[in-house]
Amino acid sequence: MVFDESGTGSTPGDLERAHEFSCCGLMFEEGDVQHLRALHATLANLTSNGDFKFSDVRKSAAATLAFQRGIGSSNCSLIALHFAPQSVSLEQRRFEAVYSAQHGQPPAGYETQPRTHHDNLMEVVKIAAATFIVRPFERHTVYWDARSDGPAIEHAWNESMRQVRAFGLVDPRRELPRLSVGPPNALKFAARLAGVVAGDLVAFFRNCSRRVYPLLRPAFSLSRPITDIVGAAKVADGRGDLIQPGLDDTGPARTLLRGYYWRLLSRHVFFYDPHGRGCGITIHKNHVWHVSQVPDRAPIP
Repeated sequence: MVFDESGTGSTPGDLERAHEFSCCGLMFEEGDVQHLRALHATLANLTSNGDFKFSDVRKSAAATLAFQRGIGSSNCSLIALHFAPQSVSLEQRRFEAVYSAQHGQPPAGYETQPRTHHDNLMEVVKIAAATFIVRPFERHTVYWDARSDGPAIEHAWNESMRQVRAFGLVDPRRELPRLSVGPPNALKFAARLAGVVAGDLVAFFRNCSRRVYPLLRPAFSLSRPITDIVGAAKVADGRGDLIQPGLDDTGPARTLLRGYYWRLLSRHVFFYDPHGRGCGITIHKNHVWHVSQVPDRAPIP
């Protein structure tokens, strides 16, 4: 498994910037390496850039088609996460408000100072870790594309694993995966491909958010306990094309996802909306999909 992100920069940021970003984990077996490495070589040739990004692939009709066919016909799975501008900070404020209403005081250790972009990325890493272990992927080695804040990313991932075990959300006998920042040279192709998907997720939400966000509930509670890691429940069914075709080659909303959405893990994208609500889209077919939402409050089992 190799993660990369789009929209965060490769170095720690200053105060939070009001932009959206996504990350993708490309999960594959040994048998997929030759196919994916060949796809990387094809895209590098078509874009004339060995370190290609989503924008490079999107500008080329030939590269777009090659990427869609290559990922769509592979055996890989994609963990997909998207975050609207400032949504991680807003989610923390929603949590603080709900906790304070239930307990009469903020949670211990809750910090009210402005969060940095770096802080938000660390939260994203923890969410990626929790998403990763919803299924038993302990056989996979996990990498994050090289960043200057690599040690902090590794700490955030391992801290999330520690919390998952402490809360009893996994079998205590299960070995949980550790993360290393900076994949070996032999796997750097996977980081480039994951980065294209991450960039595509940003375009996807620019395309579909006007259809998805109105389906979410302003506040959402459950009477039953949350016993799984993600803890989302379906709140709405969608009909009609979610991934719109026919967009121009350079427009900010042009997405490639129509050509490979079935490679998404469980056909699912987890996202935070502009109000900090944790949600998900599950795409059964392009015109059949549903939206789920993490409740603001639910009983503790």
